[in-house]
Amino acid sequence: MCSFVHASKITRDILWGCGGPAIYLEQLSPTDEAMNAKILDSIAYWLQADTARVEEVVTQSQHIKIITQILKQTELIYLNIITIVCRFTRISKAVALSLSTYPDFINEIIHRYSSALRAEDRMTVKDSRVPNEASNPQVVKQGLEILLNICLAHPNPRAYLNSHSLYPLLTQIAKTAQARNLVIIEDIVGSLVSIYNTGQAASTAPAR
Repeated sequence: MCSFVHASKITRDILWGCGGPAIYLEQLSPTDEAMNAKILDSIAYWLQADTARVEEVVTQSQHIKIITQILKQTELIYLNIITIVCRFTRISKAVALSLSTYPDFINEIIHRYSSALRAEDRMTVKDSRVPNEASNPQVVKQGLEILLNICLAHPNPRAYLNSHSLYPLLTQIAKTAQARNLVIIEDIVGSLVSIYNTGQAASTAPAR
């Protein structure tokens, strides 16, 4: 079923007549992580191909809620899922903003990625909500990219970062990334700090 989305525009138009992206989003399940990755990847492809129409479906509150739930519940292939969600926020400002207004989503980002780099010793602490993969630099990178994409889409990114007390956390992450020579993460945090200091997002996102 997921392969149909990749087939052709004609096929996607037929799928749209049968319920469109909603029929895929409604198949997401906390018990099948591999299938969730395939479904979300298909939605990301569809979002890229037909952004205006698909983002109207993805940004519906029930779909933002289920995407967040899947993100929170995934353990075995967490990097796969967060990478796809990051694609959503990169492709569509509307999706990025919708996710940013859902408290559980931003709390998940802060808890599962940003806190993983807050200090070296935090990465060795046992936490039932934070799998070992949470300290994987690639996982942290995707989480920070989501925050950056949100800020690039947000009309007042400084206020948004302040509303979640993120600036102190970002400065700590920057120090840890520099100490561990995590250049890409340091660059993304630098972009977020720059947005905070200027009070506005740049017209285009930095290459990453």
